[in-house]
Amino acid sequence: MRTFSPNNGMTEAEREKLSEIDAKAVKGANGDITSLSGLTTALSVAQGGTGSTTNAGARSNLGVAAKGANSDITSLSALIAISNSGYSQFGSDAPAIKFKKITGTTPTVNNATAYSTGIAKSDIISFTVQVSDSGDIWRLPNHGIQGTATEYYFAYINANGTLSISLPLESTAVHTCAFVCLITYEE
Repeated sequence: MRTFSPNNGMTEAEREKLSEIDAKAVKGANGDITSLSGLTTALSVAQGGTGSTTNAGARSNLGVAAKGANSDITSLSALIAISNSGYSQFGSDAPAIKFKKITGTTPTVNNATAYSTGIAKSDIISFTVQVSDSGDIWRLPNHGIQGTATEYYFAYINANGTLSISLPLESTAVHTCAFVCLITYEE
């Protein structure tokens, strides 16, 4: 910034005007700019701007999607593919994974009951069975010690893909109780 002495031949008004000019940014790099007001031309992406004065134009120039629902997204290659066909697929070369829920009632003590899963045993990855016992507690198979536990039962899927639940004689707490089975399988 220039300094003026009273004897430099300028009027007070001229000195004020020159001070205003000196306070403005100069051509080239300016480290003292703290705000831009009245800017009417959008800064390009290369200049650190968006290249647009509208949200949609800025998103387009930056290659980003809007917040919320988007109908313009055509690819999500880095995400897990989830199909609306009723299965999950973790990668394009991975198997399609499905789940099936079977519910029913356990047999009476010293009996077994069978439920068709409709799934080939070779396609089944895993299954879990839980029985709601007479105390309304969900029990997994083989809970307790066989021969003494009243909530002991067996659950397995045979070679035909049939779910079997069997109860030994002492399994009085889990006979004729509700059960749920969740099967994870490959399609």
